[in-house]
Amino acid sequence: MAGEQYVSQHRPGFVSRFIQLDEGPTLEVMWLPHLLPDGNAIEITT
Repeated sequence: MAGEQYVSQHRPGFVSRFIQLDEGPTLEVMWLPHLLPDGNAIEITT
């Protein structure tokens, strides 16, 4: 199940959404278009 989209008022272009998986974990999917010039950025934090 996906939560509501969050659009930052303080970081232009930053958008995130939490996704709850059926079997436990919750993921946060984030978009910040200027992380890499080609727009293909993956960041994994623990």
